[in-house]
Amino acid sequence: APFGPSKAPQVGFVEATDEDIKKEYDSRVEKQLKEESNHVWNKKKGRWEIKKR
Repeated sequence: APFGPSKAPQVGFVEATDEDIKKEYDSRVEKQLKEESNHVWNKKKGRWEIKKR
């Protein structure tokens, strides 16, 4: 599910401002991109694998 302002806050979730949500979103995207750039698609096995240096 996409993370963003439209997502209903969880119970006990502190009301977040758009700024907070943007920061959280940016950090998630950044983390995901770092992880993806460190992975390579293995066609034979049909799954992602960590790139061997």
